[in-house]
Amino acid sequence: MEVRELGSAEVHANRGLMFLRAPGELTQAQRQEKAGAELAQALTEDPTNVSAAVLATQLSSNRQEHLARARELVKAHPEDGRGWDLLAEMLSDQDEPQALEQARESAARLLPHDVRMLTSLAQHYMMTLQPQKGLPSAKRAVELSPGNPFGLAVQAALFFQLDRCAEAVGFQRRAVDMLHEAYSAEFRKDLRERLQRYEAKCGAAVSKPGP
Repeated sequence: MEVRELGSAEVHANRGLMFLRAPGELTQAQRQEKAGAELAQALTEDPTNVSAAVLATQLSSNRQEHLARARELVKAHPEDGRGWDLLAEMLSDQDEPQALEQARESAARLLPHDVRMLTSLAQHYMMTLQPQKGLPSAKRAVELSPGNPFGLAVQAALFFQLDRCAEAVGFQRRAVDMLHEAYSAEFRKDLRERLQRYEAKCGAAVSKPGP
């Protein structure tokens, strides 16, 4: 079995991510400094390393720089869903809607068990009013993570756009049931208000669907 050398770009990028995320006594400034040094080394060794590009987005808010790097990533590593996901995050739905949709679709296709990728694709279809196209990825996301209120809410919204009232209300109720204090007050408020809107249109006495 081939062993990746310790000085590889991937190792440096992963160490940089570790500095940012791991608990310890380092200050935030120290974490940023150490992660930045690892990032610089990773990009020197491999300018199109996907893990390094992900780290770069956490160290800098320069969207145009990240967008340019993401475009190079998907050219160099079209088989890596993380690159497509990064490209989707950097693209503007107003300026490049087709490129954004392709990036979301590619990320979900290449990482079919990643709940976030699937939910992001479903949400894209929800926001672009293509509910029929969004349902398969939304259903898969809920199957993989049935207790995720965000995934449940996205599926409920797609059902609502299709005038499938019973399912929309049922899944939105499930989403609200899954809320707890770890979620932001704004998110909890939004989901409860959505449920009220769905019930106002569909009627409050709609049976709750099974899992």
